Amino acid sequence: APMAVNLSIFYQVPLFVAVGASEILTSISAMDFFYAEAPDSMKSVCSALELLTVCFGQWFVAILIPVVNLSPTDPWITRDLNDGHVDRFFFLIAGLMLANLFVFI
Repeated sequence: APMAVNLSIFYQVPLFVAVGASEILTSISAMDFFYAEAPDSMKSVCSALELLTVCFGQWFVAILIPVVNLSPTDPWITRDLNDGHVDRFFFLIAGLMLANLFVFI
């Protein structure tokens, strides 16, 4: 039987709370700004551009996964999660979000 790793699913909770809060705060603020300030002919285009930035964020994470798996002896994300280090990946994403917060402020 494979040996289980003591990795709790609750490592994901802070990340998903932060992502959810940031998505709510940015989406509502952007939508309010675009509908209040953008010309009538540009409101939908501005909203679409805001969603495009979300798309770029998802692509960034998709590119980040092969980068963290560059080491053939110690990949972070493997088919068998007991062999990988998904916790490191979540901490990396959380750190990048924190760095982005400081850049934004």
